[in-house]
Formats: sequence, C-alpha cells, structure tokens
Amino acid sequence: YFILFFSAFVCALNSTAMKVFSNRKPSRAFNSVAVSIFSLFAAATLLVWGGFGKVSTFSVLLGIAFGALIFLNGFFSILAFASGPWSYTFLIISLSMLMPAFSGAFFWHEHISLQQYIGTALVVLCLIMSIEKKEDEKKASLKWFIFTMAAYLTAGSVGITQKIHQSSAYADELNGFLIISFVAGAVLSGISALIFTLKEGFSDHKVTLKELATSFGLFVIIGLANATMHKLNLYLVGVMDAAVFFPVANGVPIILTSLIAFTAFKEKLSKKQWVGLLIGSVAVVLLTVQF
Repeated sequence: YFILFFSAFVCALNSTAMKVFSNRKPSRAFNSVAVSIFSLFAAATLLVWGGFGKVSTFSVLLGIAFGALIFLNGFFSILAFASGPWSYTFLIISLSMLMPAFSGAFFWHEHISLQQYIGTALVVLCLIMSIEKKEDEKKASLKWFIFTMAAYLTAGSVGITQKIHQSSAYADELNGFLIISFVAGAVLSGISALIFTLKEGFSDHKVTLKELATSFGLFVIIGLANATMHKLNLYLVGVMDAAVFFPVANGVPIILTSLIAFTAFKEKLSKKQWVGLLIGSVAVVLLTVQF
C-alpha cells in the first residue's frame, strides 16, 4: 500500500507538470515532440534503474502494443478535449478504470467483495462530483462522442494490457517491457509531430533560451514521473487484485491533483467538489482497509 500511495503521489506530480506545460498552449506538433522527448527520458531512466535484461518475444510484442495504446489514448484524448465539453470528457475517460478493475474477476477469477463494490461505486461518485461544468464549454457532438469513446477504450485497454503481462510467465521482464513501450510511444509521437508540422507549416515563433530551459526541466520531471509510476504500477498490478488497485490508483491522484490545484494554483473548489473529495477519501479507505 505504501508503494501504491507513493505511485499515486508521483501520478499527481506528473499531472501538475503536464498542466504547467499545457498552460503554454503548445502547438500539436510541439506537443508531439514533447511526448517523444519525455518518453525517451522515461526509457533512459528505466535503463539506469534496473537495466534492459533478457526480453521474450511476448514482452517485445506486448510492449509495442502497450506503447501504441498509450500513444493512441493521448492522441484521442486531445481530440476529444478539443471538440467537446472538458468536464464530461474528463469524466468519461476517467471512468475507463472500470474496465481493468473488473477484468480481474472476469478473466483471472479474482474475488470482489461487497466492500470493494461499494468502494468502487464511491470512486465513481467522487469523479462525478469532482467535475465542475463551465458555461462556456463546447457542446457535445457525434465527433466528440467518437473521440471520447476511443479515448475511453484505449485508456481501459492500457490497464488490461498491464494485467495481461504481469499475469503471464514473463512478469519478471517488467523493465524491458516498459522500455520497449516508451521507445515505441516516442517513435509514434515523432511520426505524428512530422505529420502535424507538414500539415500546419513551420512556425516562425522564436523560442527564448529561458523557455527552452523551462520546458527541458518539465520534460525531465514528466519523464522521471512516467518511468516511476509505470514501473511501480506494473509491479502492483501483478501483486494486487485489480478491483482494489485500479480504483485506488485512479482515485487518489484525482484527490491529490485537486488539492494541489487548490493550494498551489489557487483554484477555488465548490462545495460539491469538496464533498466529492471527501467521498473519494472514504472510497480509498473501503478499498484498502478490510473491515
């Protein structure tokens, strides 16, 4: 549980760094380049932290698929956020944790207790109440719905792929699996950056040394955070029940990110959001403490 909560803290740190980066409103091409850079930082971090080791064909192929899923989830999420309401997009994508959470019972015959069902339901309620809809948000459309469902399915598939690898005979190839997935994601992001550049044209915006240095620092933080949380989460998927791990791993970062937004970014939280955070805290207790 210590590893689980530490990973959730790192995830919240990663979300905060991503928020700082996105506030600069980077172009789609630069955003893709950024993903490539911090993915390579993550791969390098894992190479230092455990090495590559011997990797089977199973881990290589599944690692490439895992990297592709992470890339596609980011790609469809950006399109969904850009074409529809932010609040409902975030909510639907977050609810994708239900896919891997119950996959343990369906495919690996894990037992889910009544307490865990209640805890998971409270995590969902926490997500719903943590969202504050703004009046100026874009309206939902068929295009938005397609992009959002694609983001939902790819996000859920990421968790299921983690469970597949750690339930296999190749679970000890964790580091090599992740390094391959990050490199695959970096390559796909680089290709998308090239496509966006050719489509949008080369920008004549002059980037100052200060901007480059700040961005570089964010890339390092995001890369280190991604390497840490993915390695810890992949390990936890193999030693914890999916019905406990996925709701907690998704619920705790939302609580922490909301608190960071309140304290560091001075964002006001409504009464509904505070109640949502309280419900989320109760949900985490139900999921992690056996009564």
